[in-house]
Amino acid sequence: MLDSIEIKFRNDEDTLREIIAICHRYNISMEDLASLENEGNSQWFNCEGKFWYEKVFGKA
Repeated sequence: MLDSIEIKFRNDEDTLREIIAICHRYNISMEDLASLENEGNSQWFNCEGKFWYEKVFGKA
């Protein structure tokens, strides 16, 4: 059984949004996505109003 997968990608907004969508669509845990937060995406990615916030960053 496959426990994990490694993917190399550009950490830009479009790509991160696609990864969020894939995780959401296929019910894949999003906790590890928190490590992808950076200065360039923090304002929209780490935003309590987004549907993925609790799945990525935990409860506020």
